[in-house]
Amino acid sequence: MFSGKLYESVKEHLETYLFGFEKSQLECSLLTGEINLKGVNVKPDKGTELLQGLGLPFQFKAGTVGMLSIKLNYF
Repeated sequence: MFSGKLYESVKEHLETYLFGFEKSQLECSLLTGEINLKGVNVKPDKGTELLQGLGLPFQFKAGTVGMLSIKLNYF
């Protein structure tokens, strides 16, 4: 139940930048506060936007992130 709600929340917040990820790609640990997504696809237009925002002269065509880790501090 918790992982389903967590998946929906992560998907809601990251779907602007990522696409095509499934619940099976999500791993979480309540004790450490870590959320990991494995093998997620980046939306090319948003990838380009991020790179140009950093002042890098690159254009993003396609890509997969092998591991995306999010650390939550809830203390």
